[in-house]
Amino acid sequence: MKTFRTIISGFDFTPDSEAALKEALRIAAEENGSVVACHVVSPRYIDDQQQFLNLPTDVILSKVREAVGLRTAEIAGDGAVQPAIKVLIGRPEFALTDEAREIRAELLVLGAASEPKLRTGVIARRCIQEASCPVLINRNHHGGRYHTIVAAVDLTDLSRQVLEAAAKIAVDEDASMQVIHAHYPPWLHPTNVLYDLKPSQDSDYQHQYQELLGEEMDQLIRASSQFLPIHPKPVVVEHVNPVSAVLNAVHSSKADLLTFGSRGPSSLKERVLGTTAERLLLGSNCSILAVPPLETAIA
Repeated sequence: MKTFRTIISGFDFTPDSEAALKEALRIAAEENGSVVACHVVSPRYIDDQQQFLNLPTDVILSKVREAVGLRTAEIAGDGAVQPAIKVLIGRPEFALTDEAREIRAELLVLGAASEPKLRTGVIARRCIQEASCPVLINRNHHGGRYHTIVAAVDLTDLSRQVLEAAAKIAVDEDASMQVIHAHYPPWLHPTNVLYDLKPSQDSDYQHQYQELLGEEMDQLIRASSQFLPIHPKPVVVEHVNPVSAVLNAVHSSKADLLTFGSRGPSSLKERVLGTTAERLLLGSNCSILAVPPLETAIA
């Protein structure tokens, strides 16, 4: 099953970006796809070189492209996929996502450290916010197949896309997969007592509520996996902090990939990284795959 065949990998010579490029090349090789290694140069750097070294822009870019080409060739080695090189001028988060949109990339791969003091930075977060394709944040210098995938869904329209993306990877990588919906039910809200909504404390009401969620989860999985030979395990968790519940599931299952939707339920959802998505991004230590809504994805 071909999932991601046209891939862009952000490359800036850091160990994180080099690990991300290796992962992009691995995925492309399995998909018989292609990789474009994109290096972004800031306009300020170009201006400085022009002013102090009196070098024209084309000469500067030629030197940069040569350096990028040499290093990426070393990383690719004799692999089945050799990356194309693209040097762009601008801000990385916009240059990378614009290029991904221009070539109709199916995946953007970035590297990020997972240590608490080196939490995923602004560039990765803005790329997820701006991208029209899924964004894979490669952490812990992950390499090789994924073994355990957790797909976090919220039962919105985006959940089906999240589940389908995770299921396709699980099939391709022969990975186990868990689908989790963590929610904050009415009976756990402290204000419920003040509202005097007695039915929410009733056991029959709670049972019906839980049954309805279970049915919605089953429907989501059936709709998303009808063309996939996989039957992911659904889990519904009640928690006052749904993000913590998802992160606990990732930790307890030793997941190496967390998949979730990149937009929150906002009127500005096309441009705003959802609060839940951002907290999952910042709180997880494994690699993550952020999936955009259909209206911003590639047709």
